[in-house]
Amino acid sequence: MVSTSTPLVLRITKPTFLKRRVAAADSLGADEKVAKGPCRIPLHSYAYSVPGENLQNHYKVSLSGPYKGSSVWYVYKDHCQIEDANTTQAARPAEKPLVLRITKPTLLKRRPVAAEALDVTDKIAKNPCRIYIHSYAYTVPGEDLKGHVKVCFEGPVLGNSSVWYVYKDHCLIEGIDPPKPAQPASSGSGTGTRQINQAGLDLIKSFEGLRLTAYICPAGVPTIGYGSTAGVKMGDRLTPAQAETLLRRDLVRFEKAVDTLVKVPLTDNQFSALVSFAFNVGIGALQQSTLLKLINQKNYQAAAQELLKWNRGGGRVLPGLTRRRVAEQRLFLQR
Repeated sequence: MVSTSTPLVLRITKPTFLKRRVAAADSLGADEKVAKGPCRIPLHSYAYSVPGENLQNHYKVSLSGPYKGSSVWYVYKDHCQIEDANTTQAARPAEKPLVLRITKPTLLKRRPVAAEALDVTDKIAKNPCRIYIHSYAYTVPGEDLKGHVKVCFEGPVLGNSSVWYVYKDHCLIEGIDPPKPAQPASSGSGTGTRQINQAGLDLIKSFEGLRLTAYICPAGVPTIGYGSTAGVKMGDRLTPAQAETLLRRDLVRFEKAVDTLVKVPLTDNQFSALVSFAFNVGIGALQQSTLLKLINQKNYQAAAQELLKWNRGGGRVLPGLTRRRVAEQRLFLQR
């Protein structure tokens, strides 16, 4: 919530209700709402968006002291204004709508865990698309999001819940740069500078495809080369050599992730196959996968078989993903 060193005041501008929870007034009990005419009420703090909570066009306000048994109440934005010592803020601040952009086939999840650990009612397959959301959070105190973004939609999805989780590597919040996590020191097989080999690079190139002119991908993002999006503008052009340079730049964080997450020795081919896999499915997916667990148990043969299971998108088997997993498995097993 927002609080300042200057006095905050909630100005009620038309007859309304203070509510104990966000709901229509006629659905609240008499002890959950207080009728208020135009007046001014001292505040401690306020919020117009709260990650994981759908305020549905209300302010969430904390009064300067308890009132009718609680200091936290909700009030319609259109029925009030927030004042400080010098200014009056409009009830609805000027802000662009928040949009969750799904950039590759993924799942909306009720909990931030591996997909195979969820019931069918706790996950929804999504292809690249744009979804309006109420709020989002990359971190939540006391909650391990495990590589996910926590999003709150404007209302329940499929009549179920408005709060869902989606892998960071499969989405973005339009206009928002995600926080850059600190890179932990690697306790795995290298120093954090290990790179994909040529066989792995060629594998990625063959499946990503090369476009030398910027285009709009299915998620609506300007893209060029082998799927590079950072800083790309429509009209951009490059050479094959420049495209490879961009690809190597994009692969650095996946190389670091594999080097950090894997705690056992890997051959160059095994390492490179895993970089290709992570580049395709996302670091969060690798981190939560049975595949990684098997590798860290030195069960390399079982891990190679596990690769083949990652061939679904949008809830169905995709031939292109099947071919890619077979190629990655072949590289992983190659001596």
